[in-house]
Amino acid sequence: MQLFTPIEYMQIEIANLHGIDKCNYEDRLEWFNTLFDPADIPRCESPNQARVAYQEYQRILRGLPSNYCISLDATASVLQIIAVIMNCRKTAQQSNVIGHTRNDPYTSIHMATGLTGVSRKDCKRAIMTYCYSSHKVPKEVYGDSIDTFINAMIQEVPSAINYLELTQSLWNSDKTYHSWTLPDNFNVVLPSMVTATETVYVLGEPITVQYEVLGTKKHSKELSANAIHSIDSLIVREMVARCGHGLLHTRVDKELETKLDKLAEKTGFKSARLLYLNPDRKNEFVLPEPSFHIISVHDCFKCNHLYGNELRQTYNQILFELANSDILGSIVSDLTRTKMTFDKTDTEWFSEILDADYSLT
Repeated sequence: MQLFTPIEYMQIEIANLHGIDKCNYEDRLEWFNTLFDPADIPRCESPNQARVAYQEYQRILRGLPSNYCISLDATASVLQIIAVIMNCRKTAQQSNVIGHTRNDPYTSIHMATGLTGVSRKDCKRAIMTYCYSSHKVPKEVYGDSIDTFINAMIQEVPSAINYLELTQSLWNSDKTYHSWTLPDNFNVVLPSMVTATETVYVLGEPITVQYEVLGTKKHSKELSANAIHSIDSLIVREMVARCGHGLLHTRVDKELETKLDKLAEKTGFKSARLLYLNPDRKNEFVLPEPSFHIISVHDCFKCNHLYGNELRQTYNQILFELANSDILGSIVSDLTRTKMTFDKTDTEWFSEILDADYSLT
């Protein structure tokens, strides 16, 4: 993995804030050193943030301390998660889980459609919603060419289609809720809500009122999105725990520690929540040194500019461990109440995850 100095991370940050975020790092650094003009800051999407970044950059150059937090975003986190849990090298390459070139899956899929009447921006909207099982936006964007869009998805990110087919088949029409447990013992409960209608009378006049109640539904696409969201939230919790070494809220809870060990055995993923319970188990994890605090906004992670390398390495490590786990098999087992495992045959590319340059960028 390419490593950078704190000064270079500040330069990359300023480039990103100027919209130079979809090219390789060396190109961003070259842009900063040859083309950056502070006079352009007011034209940034977030000019105040860009102005603060540049001011802090100048402070750092003068040798002054700075608490400025750089931001590094996951590229298409939904596709990254699907790639590692579905064991798909092609999707992993497209979403920068592996590789040393900054790929943009939205552009790749957009170009694969061959349709000139749709913008990349609208294509991105279609991809993001389609990966969560929604066909409404893709149909609005592509109309009669929806099959062309789906074929482009199959070509560029095949595991996304396979994931949707799998998770949509798991809906149980007899259940009023679906649930599963994540490796850190966070329990997901997805209630099945249906619309009820009742007539009430106001001043003697009947009014029809609709509201949602717990019930059963013949079919729903909800599982696809919620399973991904749950793993996404797991990654955030793991990032916070691992970067901070879990030392902020250490407490003793042997019962929970035992449960987490059992979940690690079941899912194949050991959660760093253990560090909050027993800091002596630090040697069981690959942790950054020294520890540092992060702020997360969904799949955007912010940390002091001193720890950019460690932040990226920690994110890669978590993706690597998820790829080697059977977290999908565990979720399916919980949903079906039947023990399920997914054998991963093509695992040679997993080691490449640790060396990826643009999973966070």
